[in-house]
Amino acid sequence: MKINNIKLIILLSVVMIIFSACGGDSSSPINNNNNPVNKNSQTVTRDDNSNTTTNAQEISLNNQVIGNLEVADDIDYFKFILTEQTTVEFERKSTYGNVGQSNLSWFYVYNNSGTNLLDDSMSSSITKQSLTLNSGTYYIKISTLSNNLTGYQFILNAITGTVTRDDNSNTTTNAQEISLNNQVIGNLEVADDIDYFKFILTEQTTVEFERKSTYGNVGQSNLSWFYVYNNSGTNLLDDSMSSSITKQSLTLNSGTYYIKISTLSNNLTGYQFILNAITGTVTRDDNSNTTTNAQEIS
Repeated sequence: MKINNIKLIILLSVVMIIFSACGGDSSSPINNNNNPVNKNSQTVTRDDNSNTTTNAQEISLNNQVIGNLEVADDIDYFKFILTEQTTVEFERKSTYGNVGQSNLSWFYVYNNSGTNLLDDSMSSSITKQSLTLNSGTYYIKISTLSNNLTGYQFILNAITGTVTRDDNSNTTTNAQEISLNNQVIGNLEVADDIDYFKFILTEQTTVEFERKSTYGNVGQSNLSWFYVYNNSGTNLLDDSMSSSITKQSLTLNSGTYYIKISTLSNNLTGYQFILNAITGTVTRDDNSNTTTNAQEIS
């Protein structure tokens, strides 16, 4: 009897080994054709932009937009508003494709009634197409091709007409606060545009103001003006910006300071600048150093 029991145990052990080798464990990370499960095929559930026109993010002309089609059947909507007839150039491209996938995607433009005005693909090559549009609200729709995941970037270049959506405040009251050692990118996208920023120092600091203009509208100069004021309105720096990088330093006491950027002869242009802390302690931090206040990303 003992010998029979031993044989039975051995037989059961052999059966279990064979069952395991044939994929009998349903929790195995190996699928039926013995290929590893491709984690890239899983669905991302955090979407960076709305998939409806109702919640579409409003964008302004002459500002680059960067996004992702990170869900298998993703659709991203944006809207822009024109207050007068404007010729808009839609410049766009796809930026990457998931492993083993094409980076092709689709780019649409609709008016507020849902009429399709532009319907074309996006690839890694830059594509440009222009439309002359009346005043009103318009929508951009970007969607996947064959559920491929890809990134994209586009910009709506104002060829004619006046852009009336402004990216930064034109008053010191609502000036965006910036921190040292962080690059700032903006646009003078309104004919008489002024952009204000403010920064705060808690001790005497030598600050290097590094800056340049990034583009000029067709047929226009990209020159603009860069100013620095203290909290009393005293002008501490007054100089132009061009496509060449300019650097100037000031030693400033603790306090609140303002940067003003304005157009030259109503030219539309982009700009970028950074306040480099040469001496002193930087006390304004751009991101949290704790998990409690960590910024959520998609």
